[in-house]
Amino acid sequence: MSFDLHHLLLVFTAYIVGAASPGPSNMRIMGVAMHRLEHHYFFCSYAIVFSTAPMIRGYRRARRWIEGTLALVFGAAGLKLLFSRT
Repeated sequence: MSFDLHHLLLVFTAYIVGAASPGPSNMRIMGVAMHRLEHHYFFCSYAIVFSTAPMIRGYRRARRWIEGTLALVFGAAGLKLLFSRT
């Protein structure tokens, strides 16, 4: 499954038209269903791409840096929440 911009644009357009439509509720339901299909397609594409051998090797090499960076980011966000006055 590859990323196909034409399909993505078609699904996004169907969602916008269906969700914003003042017409029958089945158009809105179809729009929401198309939006969910688009998300499913997108995240399945992510799963396929990130399960390939080169991506797995790249993550294993960069794992410490990725996790260290995320620890700093979430730690800073936590400290900001602890010390905020509102």
